[in-house]
Amino acid sequence: MHRKFLPAFLFITLVTIFISCKKNNLAYWDVDVVSPIARGTMNIKNFFGDSLFQSDNAHIMHLKFSKKVSDLKIDSLVNLKDTTINYSFIALFTATVGPNTLLFYKTEEIDFQIPNNARIRYGIIKDGILKVKYSNNTRFPLLFLYNLNSATKNSTPFYISEIIPPGTNALIKTYNFNGYEMNFTGQNGNKFNTIVHSFTVYTAPNAQPDSILFGQGIQAEISYEKIVPQYVEGYFGQQNIVIPYDSAAIGFSKTLEASNFQIHSASINFRIINDFGIDIQGKLDTVKSINIKNGNSVYLNASVLNSININRATKTGNGTNPVNSTTTNVQINTSNSNLKPFIENLPDYLGYSGQIQVNPNGNVSATNDFAFYNTGIRIFADIDVPLIFRADYFRLQDVLDINFQNVSQLNNINEGRIIFNITNNYPFKAKLQAYLLDEHNNTLDSLLLASNNTIQMALINSNNDVIAPKNSQLIAYMNKNTIENLKKSKKIKLVSYFYLPPSPPDITIYEDYFLDVVITIDVNYRTIANN
Repeated sequence: MHRKFLPAFLFITLVTIFISCKKNNLAYWDVDVVSPIARGTMNIKNFFGDSLFQSDNAHIMHLKFSKKVSDLKIDSLVNLKDTTINYSFIALFTATVGPNTLLFYKTEEIDFQIPNNARIRYGIIKDGILKVKYSNNTRFPLLFLYNLNSATKNSTPFYISEIIPPGTNALIKTYNFNGYEMNFTGQNGNKFNTIVHSFTVYTAPNAQPDSILFGQGIQAEISYEKIVPQYVEGYFGQQNIVIPYDSAAIGFSKTLEASNFQIHSASINFRIINDFGIDIQGKLDTVKSINIKNGNSVYLNASVLNSININRATKTGNGTNPVNSTTTNVQINTSNSNLKPFIENLPDYLGYSGQIQVNPNGNVSATNDFAFYNTGIRIFADIDVPLIFRADYFRLQDVLDINFQNVSQLNNINEGRIIFNITNNYPFKAKLQAYLLDEHNNTLDSLLLASNNTIQMALINSNNDVIAPKNSQLIAYMNKNTIENLKKSKKIKLVSYFYLPPSPPDITIYEDYFLDVVITIDVNYRTIANN
């Protein structure tokens, strides 16, 4: 909506009084001032937002918008849980050692034991922490070398080199391995979910010759924490993932209220975009229309939502845009569901729940499932309601900003009127109410009387199509209380009730329908001057 906002009052041109130096009398001047305070051309788009409306080839308005109702990410598929392993490297004999003496060496594998029979063979770590808690109960410093053979960045393995002071009980160090490539195929390349690491312990290069006693050595508690994959490849197993109950805001009744509201037709396309390299079978258990104003809910009954087959995505080979997503469309209309009462409930929220089955046919990819970070399965509800409907009445509302820049002028008003000049290009009459709002949107006052707030309908033809707009003028008279509330007001809320004739036909809203409102203040203002 295009609006122009003007100050409440234009300063009156200064009245210059030529006075004699021998006189000092007061003169009172009554001056009529007319000033627009708000103006707006209100197409029905304004009640929901321009981006929600489109016109078709017949210029009929459609309420069209898309809401994301679910979004599953990579962590729903593959969970590399935190893993902690304790190692003890202790002497089995007593001996005298000098600097740089090799004390221990060990290579072994770690099985991450990923659930759902998943078989991960390769990944790239976006974020991850390796935390090590060291304890050295010898009498000299030890050099601890840790090589995570399965993790490489730029062909260089992840590597730790730490000098552990003697007598240390809790030296804790953290290391991140962000951006490392992970090979999960084990030491001989024939396993899954398995990485290889090695440990080497020396006496430190600056250690003095001393004795290491039986049972002395170093302990290391190694924890893999907060691992977030950038990319994972393998077989993600057969698993069921629950889409828990949630809701997405629609917001019909916040702006639209209707009695006996009946639409001509509607459609919802559930658009499912799959970025994962897996096959999926899913269903939406619950889809319901929730009107918070009247507390009513209508469940959507549509058998096509009970079994939805979703094909796997493929890789593009392009690092910037790595996925060829697949899109599955599930069309719901008034023929294959109870969509009519579902939409006629004027939902504020779309409630939903469901579940998906991953790899319903097993490992058909030969361990080539894949998933990238920040991609997933996205479910959208694309809603299309042609504005062809019938109702006893419907209500629309909007809020206009106003700006009283010089409120001090209100102090000297003798009398005044607030004038609403309205051009109605809708095919039904309306009743208008206007409310003054403060800066917190609290209602300060209502302006129009029920006996004088009717807007005449536009001129129509036999098909109820508008052939010419109709002009109306509504008047609100100001009293002292109104003036005080004007001083505090920042906005005017307009609430329009559009009334259709008895047993109304279907009314079609076209893109050129509008309601033009110009709000003006006409006051008699008393000014005082010396004479």
